[in-house]
Amino acid sequence: MTVEGAECGIKAILTAGFPCMFGFTLYSSAFEDSNPQKGNIPFPDENKDKIVDGHAVVAVGYDDHKILKHANPEELPTRGAILIRNSWGVDWGNQGYGWLPYDYVLEGLTSAWWSLLKAEWFKGDDFGLGGKGGNDTDHTCQKGQSGCPT
Repeated sequence: MTVEGAECGIKAILTAGFPCMFGFTLYSSAFEDSNPQKGNIPFPDENKDKIVDGHAVVAVGYDDHKILKHANPEELPTRGAILIRNSWGVDWGNQGYGWLPYDYVLEGLTSAWWSLLKAEWFKGDDFGLGGKGGNDTDHTCQKGQSGCPT
């Protein structure tokens, strides 16, 4: 599967209402003072950033219009991001939620995407091209929805 195909598959699963677990390479720019909330993870600067570790999170939504800065100030910001739920507690990001740029997926900095599904949990057309959602829709958690930030 291509990385573009993976992005579409991830969006289809999230649009159907299922979370996706995955791992990603964590870079030093995620902890810099220029990122005070720590919830908006910038795309790393290959000339400056150091790999800190690998980390696992849960993807719970996405926004094709979300703008996130690049760790290199000379680079343009990235557009489009995955809403993640982190395991570092509610003091990180927005009550434990943050954003990871699509470019992490497109540049191969994520791995091991998976979801647990049971046939009874979804309608057959939820994952097809005719399903709800699309490339221009914000699929983030809704205010008041269980498990989402306020």
